Amino acid sequence: MDDFLIEHTTLARTFHQAQYHPSSPVLQSDQKWETGAMPFSGGIWNDPRDGLSKIWYQGVRKKAIAYATSRDGLHWEKPDPGIEPGTNIVHRFDHDTATIWLDLEERDPQKRFKMTLTPYLRDVHRTISGMRLFFSPDGIHWSDSDAGVGWCLDRSTFFFNPFRKVWVYSIKWNLYGFDFEAVEESLPESSNTGTRLLANPGDSVCFDVVLHPYLSGTPKGVSVLSQVL
Repeated sequence: MDDFLIEHTTLARTFHQAQYHPSSPVLQSDQKWETGAMPFSGGIWNDPRDGLSKIWYQGVRKKAIAYATSRDGLHWEKPDPGIEPGTNIVHRFDHDTATIWLDLEERDPQKRFKMTLTPYLRDVHRTISGMRLFFSPDGIHWSDSDAGVGWCLDRSTFFFNPFRKVWVYSIKWNLYGFDFEAVEESLPESSNTGTRLLANPGDSVCFDVVLHPYLSGTPKGVSVLSQVL
């Protein structure tokens, strides 16, 4: 366990070398529509409602999210949920990074699954837009994009910290031209948090920027906590 959860313990930490299962790879690109298919972010969860392990992966390179299920994590099936008949594709969107999260604390059944996609701008072959947020009751039928979550680049993801009860975005961001000194001057002396960075105009989500001491003078990244999800 992380030190912040358990400060003192009588247990001893031991580390073991992970080993591939003899059946690996247990999920293969074996369908005609799976061009460039890969586990490019996405998500894998065990759903307590039906006991199934579920995986979302890039079924068509930078174009579509595919879905598979398993009872034991070794033998996977690719069901046809009817979104694109004859395939296991559940969402089509030009994107780079995708993150799917099963939110066991969500009270709204229509938002039990959450997904962010970082749009891929195919005309310029770059990912230079903000993540888009989607919701689903079952991980199959997804809403239209509910909100943008601010400017970011590819490989940006998010997760829920169940101990602190906050959603956290891990954002890759081009910081060229960003005035970090001005941001630092606006922070309270007693804290390294508190500056709010607004998302793109019109977006409903904004960020609290967390600056780390080693970033001062030579910014290489920021930690960002979401205000709304």
